[in-house]
Amino acid sequence: MKNFLRLSVLIACAAVVYADKVTLKDGRVFEGEIIEEDADHVKIKTAKTALAFKMAEVASVEKGMSPLQERAKRLEALDGETGAAYLETAQWIVDSPKEIHDEKMLRRLCNAAAFLDPESAAAAQNVLGNWLLAGGKRADAAEAFARVLKADPNNANARKQLETLNTEIVAKARKDLEVLRKALIPLRELKWAEAIPLMRKANKLYFADKCQEYVKSTIDELADDLQRRVPCPSCKGAATRPCTVCKGKGLTECVQCLGKGLRRSAPPKPTFAQEICTHCYHTGNLLCTGCDAERWLTIHFAAEVKGKKSVDIKIASGVEKVEISKFVSMSKWTSRDGNVKVTAISPGAVVKGGTFTCRECKGIKFDPPATEVNTFGITDYLNAIDARLEGKEKIEGVVIPETPYDAEEIADKKFMWKAGKWE
Repeated sequence: MKNFLRLSVLIACAAVVYADKVTLKDGRVFEGEIIEEDADHVKIKTAKTALAFKMAEVASVEKGMSPLQERAKRLEALDGETGAAYLETAQWIVDSPKEIHDEKMLRRLCNAAAFLDPESAAAAQNVLGNWLLAGGKRADAAEAFARVLKADPNNANARKQLETLNTEIVAKARKDLEVLRKALIPLRELKWAEAIPLMRKANKLYFADKCQEYVKSTIDELADDLQRRVPCPSCKGAATRPCTVCKGKGLTECVQCLGKGLRRSAPPKPTFAQEICTHCYHTGNLLCTGCDAERWLTIHFAAEVKGKKSVDIKIASGVEKVEISKFVSMSKWTSRDGNVKVTAISPGAVVKGGTFTCRECKGIKFDPPATEVNTFGITDYLNAIDARLEGKEKIEGVVIPETPYDAEEIADKKFMWKAGKWE
């Protein structure tokens, strides 16, 4: 009850703290949110309406703290010892605008409250559980309600929530096991190509983490191993595919100069600055943006610039102008200091581009490993899955943990908020 009263006072005070205030010269005071302000007038939105005043009428304008500033103030006031204060801060954040909600911060606050003050543990985990539940994180919410029951075994609401969520969790786990089983069956039958796309979708399923235990590799590692054994139908095992935009060249013809590198309307006997195509920079072509191509360019000067008459630069598609402008004034086509003219720009070979990583095989080249696939481990893994689907082994939902707090969330034991981080 004491915690509830303290929370009520804090929340009520917070409403006053971050209200903006306009005081008129006649003594009237209006509180709310200032929505417009300039040298001539101020407009404030109160609980009932929006009011505008000329600055000639205004004695003072006071702006309260934003919710983020208020959150920082509350965090900085935490002493590292009083668990109830961490609970109060977590509850205040939950009751505040969503712009200041932060899951990582709420998890730390609620678990710190439960760790520092056993009497606050049930309430803290309940705050976290309800917030996670409202955000659709039902499995995480179940873990929080399980910790409520660890702190308060007689909490009927937490028990009901956990039972409901565990029913959902077990039902989903059964569906996951069925999908995982379908992915593993082709493996046991040595149908690698059929198994690969199914394995790619199975890495986050329930019981997928047990693959390491039975097969001695993760689901992703197993899928990658299979991909090395089967030529990808899209790239023929090369791991890359030609870019369809540039036809594998890494370059596309300049549409402004039609590949000549020169302006179409240059004067007779033009200077370099007058004749250069500003679209392709005298090269006649552009790096392909479809495959993130790169190449070298050589910029030639009429005289030495920092001891050299030319400079080699590496440029990437989409940022040619940025890279060239580091060495050249492109408005005059001179060196950056404006003293030496540019006489030519020579394109070098494309060093990257023309292809892109094959998405179907994730860039894994056909290169069959010498080792065999662990089919015995896969069989054991399938047997373990079948045992759960057939009811021989129990599919566990979330169980009541050993402590009313998540030790991983506060493993660093940093409970003081200083300069925007936990210390």
